Amino acid sequence: MNTATPDIGAQAYGWWRTLNPENGPVNRGALARLRRADDPVELAFIDEAAKLSRRLQADTPEAMMKAARIARLLAHVRDNAYLKVARAIGPQSGDESAVMSEARFRRLLQARDDEDLDRRLIRAVKMLKGTVNVADIANAVWWWNERTRRDWAFNYFNAPPPEADQASNAA
Repeated sequence: MNTATPDIGAQAYGWWRTLNPENGPVNRGALARLRRADDPVELAFIDEAAKLSRRLQADTPEAMMKAARIARLLAHVRDNAYLKVARAIGPQSGDESAVMSEARFRRLLQARDDEDLDRRLIRAVKMLKGTVNVADIANAVWWWNERTRRDWAFNYFNAPPPEADQASNAA
């Protein structure tokens, strides 16, 4: 029995890659079923979501719901990107316009519940035309908490997080 915690981002990327292979046909049917599912319970009956749940070793109802939410979100992703999601939607260097406005980004960080967060993240994926960092967005959903929000805020503005500042000052 494997008791080690899986790397959520890497496992989610591997799962996503099975539906969106680099050289081969995209599993359009499975992706469409995942995108159309209205809630995590409905997602539980989709085989591909169950496969992700097993990859993530989701063995509690809460973890299974997170895995289902990640499956639905990743069904909207067309291409993997290098940039972290918050950085990709933030203001770009030399250009003050951002893919996602600061007000909309604040609402994403202040999402009231999982459904609200999912809706806002799907909107972010669409704003990025389906090209996002798969591992980064999967990790964000799985670990969403105050630290995640803080890290996303720093990434959005392309600022180093406080720990990075302290580490560079100590050197």
